[in-house]
Amino acid sequence: MMEITRIALSHVQRQSSARDINTSAVSGIAASMKEIGQLTPIFVKRANVPIKGVMEPGYLLIAGNHRVEAARQLGWAEIDARVVAGESLEAELIEIDENLCRAELTAPQRAAAIKRRKQIWEALHPSEIQVAQVAPPEFSAGYKQPPPQERGFAASTASVTGESKASINRHVARAEAIGDEGLSKISGTSLGTGVEMDALAKLPEPERKELIDRAAAGEKVSARVSQQSDTEQAKDPVKVNPAETFAADIHGALRLAMAKHSFRAVVPFAEAVEQG
Repeated sequence: MMEITRIALSHVQRQSSARDINTSAVSGIAASMKEIGQLTPIFVKRANVPIKGVMEPGYLLIAGNHRVEAARQLGWAEIDARVVAGESLEAELIEIDENLCRAELTAPQRAAAIKRRKQIWEALHPSEIQVAQVAPPEFSAGYKQPPPQERGFAASTASVTGESKASINRHVARAEAIGDEGLSKISGTSLGTGVEMDALAKLPEPERKELIDRAAAGEKVSARVSQQSDTEQAKDPVKVNPAETFAADIHGALRLAMAKHSFRAVVPFAEAVEQG
């Protein structure tokens, strides 16, 4: 566990990718910090940052934007922090978790973040990936019920976001089907909702790409409508003309009779049918 250290607020710099500050949230945090102090440290990584116009050793903020703003609002000179190693996966994971805890992420942004979190989690927990790939414990060790295992990715992420494991897996499925570029394009469009993304993921790739491009261009489109249309076309029965079916049956019967008997014996019967 990284130790908590006190660092100067003047040496803490927000990253360019940081999301906008919610002033109402800052006011609430400031009121709490004034009354009971700082309960949760911020996360930073060492970097050169501009201090009074000069680049000096300082810290880039990974998680805790609102806590930093609240501390500055209170006039604090220092703040509790955990210093994360450079460009480590742990640093990126902390930043992702900070973003996932914020409600204003769009559905595509959340799916992309959880997909990236899965990639990082698997890189940090290779042994748990191996456990998932071997034969079930009941077959390999004679267990009637699988023995307790370490918490997996979905459970780990669910504990961070407050969502169910099923929801986490659904986010990942959406992201893997639509792809990073597609997710970026549909964010903020008519396709940027959970139900639309689910329908979009089920469409054939050419149709999916076309819809994504149209949505990115500003057109209001729906993957659900396209999916329903494809389903209805697949289920639509071929319309049959009863008269044509009857004629075909008669024709088949005549051909069968001709195969069994002489042509002379069949012709009078065929003529009788045609004249009837």
